[in-house]
Amino acid sequence: MYTNGKTNIAIMTKPKYIQYIPSPLLRDITKGFCVPFIGSGFSLNADVPEKERMLMWRDLGEEFRKEIPGLKTQLPLEAISAYEYKFKRPALAEKMKEVLLTGKCKPGACHIAFCKLPFNVVCTTNFDELLEDAYKLVDKNIKVVVDETQLAISSDSKTVEVIKLHGDISRPITMIATEEDYDSFLDTHKLMATYLGNLLITRTPLFIGYSIDDVDFRQVYQVVKTRLGSMKRNAYVIKVNANEVEIEQYKRRGVTVINIPGD
Repeated sequence: MYTNGKTNIAIMTKPKYIQYIPSPLLRDITKGFCVPFIGSGFSLNADVPEKERMLMWRDLGEEFRKEIPGLKTQLPLEAISAYEYKFKRPALAEKMKEVLLTGKCKPGACHIAFCKLPFNVVCTTNFDELLEDAYKLVDKNIKVVVDETQLAISSDSKTVEVIKLHGDISRPITMIATEEDYDSFLDTHKLMATYLGNLLITRTPLFIGYSIDDVDFRQVYQVVKTRLGSMKRNAYVIKVNANEVEIEQYKRRGVTVINIPGD
């Protein structure tokens, strides 16, 4: 807005990337019909101390693998599972806090921008608390759901529910981090799986920094896709400079890729 003393002149500028967002998705976001799923890739936008870096899932697994001499696997989940089996859950939690830079990193500009969007339910598989910290910075009320019993407590229309599907770093017992955790999810988290299924049925999923590789999520999503068939809501993922292999991977899983150029 520019003021010349007599007249207010509003200069509207078109958002840089709005052209890449399908109009049905924009409509669902503004009407509250969209639910975002935030994965570990989004944490790369955090502000971290100099000479430190946030780790992607593969790098995270490597940090655990190298502490077990002789372990040959390249699979992050297997490395983390082996670490817990050898050193127990408390050691896993302490190591996870270390590699996730807990207490050292802060929400970045992307976190702040995201938290200003009109979502009233946000799902994340991240253990960190970057989203929660970002919502506090933009002065929004949040209800963090880690335990499925919390689902029974209603929130007012001004409160954002942050659903931590894989638990929280501050409550290690809730973390879905090992093979056993993933394999038993549907049995140990029946209500959370039901709630997740309801969101996928009634709202448009938008994946941000999330690869949809998690077995527990895919099991629930597959049921929704199978039961609804052509009535399944379209799902989207935001990628930057995605290659053809990445795009095909999401298409196989029934997800439309919004491929934004840039770095």
